[in-house]
Amino acid sequence: MTSQQLLQPPDREGFDRSSFSSIYWLNYFERNKREKRALNWPQKVDVPYAISLPIVKSLQCFQVGETGEGTHLRYYAKALNDPDYEQCIDLFIKEENAHAVVLARMIELMKGHLITWHWSDYAFVSLRHLIGLKTEIFMILAVEIVGKCFYQSCSEGLPDEFLRNTFAAIVLDEIGHLKFHWNFMHQEMRPLSKWSRTIIYYFCSAVFLAICLVFIADHGRALLALNKSKHSFLKDCLGLFKRGALRALFVK
Repeated sequence: MTSQQLLQPPDREGFDRSSFSSIYWLNYFERNKREKRALNWPQKVDVPYAISLPIVKSLQCFQVGETGEGTHLRYYAKALNDPDYEQCIDLFIKEENAHAVVLARMIELMKGHLITWHWSDYAFVSLRHLIGLKTEIFMILAVEIVGKCFYQSCSEGLPDEFLRNTFAAIVLDEIGHLKFHWNFMHQEMRPLSKWSRTIIYYFCSAVFLAICLVFIADHGRALLALNKSKHSFLKDCLGLFKRGALRALFVK
């Protein structure tokens, strides 16, 4: 299966953007877990050192971020008294942890080493814990969008077919994660007035733009190695954020 085929997930019956169903999403995560295939890892990958060096440095940061236990997120989810949503969050975190394992193996195949800390991960975690569940989910969405766009750039720009297909599979998971969190945010934002939701949209858009610019400044060499221009990457990230945010905040 090619990476291009994997990048477009099949539509699942029963998905309704206008309402949130914990049971629907629990079925989604459980089905995704059952359908996951074990990777047949090669002994080596065909990536020139000039390309692998900046890619590895970027993947190290993502790998650290994917290893979190989600303690605060689990705490906020439990407060909702929705056992199905709690299970969704548990499966979401386990998928992220599984991505961390895959990224770690990729880093090793490209002759890199793992790190245990990065300033960007510390900054995101700190911001996520400021207010509550909505802030937590927003920051997760921001990181997921940037991650999805970067992984997709890897699936399109790396010379090794195995890595391209593996990144494409991660992109498939990230698309599901984005739909899940945006769908939840839509439910949480519906009681607010249109004026309040408009303020939230523009404020979050500004914060997300800042996050993207910081990422691009820090990972520009990796984008260059993938033949992805900074402008194109920024456009992809902002477009994905805008589509999700507008649906979450304004679609009835």
